[in-house]
Amino acid sequence: MRFKSILAAIFIMAILPITGCGMNYMVKGQVVDAVTKQPIQGAVVAIEWYRIQWLHYLIPLTSGYKAVANADAVTDKNGEFSIPKYHHITTGGYYLGIYKRGYICWNNEERFNQTGKTREEMFFQREDPGVHDGMVIELEPRKKEGFPILEHARFVNRIGLRFHGKFTDATARERLIESNEIERLKKNK
Repeated sequence: MRFKSILAAIFIMAILPITGCGMNYMVKGQVVDAVTKQPIQGAVVAIEWYRIQWLHYLIPLTSGYKAVANADAVTDKNGEFSIPKYHHITTGGYYLGIYKRGYICWNNEERFNQTGKTREEMFFQREDPGVHDGMVIELEPRKKEGFPILEHARFVNRIGLRFHGKFTDATARERLIESNEIERLKKNK
């Protein structure tokens, strides 16, 4: 009987990494205004958990990651949100995006600098804060004059490619801005 239990445990431990099973639990955080430090209500927080596809290094033209789970939430009056934290048994990662109209869109990989004049000055790598209970994300308010609307819309839309649901709904205006610019450029050719 003991031998069968040990054998079953070994089988389960061997099969879990192949099936992509993992654990998740909820983590809570808050979104605040970077200037006033006041909570931001109605910000959409979206996350995509993924696992690394190691075969990608051996087989050309295959993706380097596979999405395992997606989730989103909207911040309450205290700027608080709750999203699942997914622990994958094999190596993996996540992509986190936060959007609220009137603020610079936020993600865990790249930062948009609204005062940059060139493409190189507008985008730079962010130091990833990680996903953990009690995390606080600061959204920078958009400046009133001289804001690069089109570049920001492109930035938001690039982030939005990873998400669906609430994030897609909230960023519809940004997609419209970019598509109008594409139409304008087609007409001027």
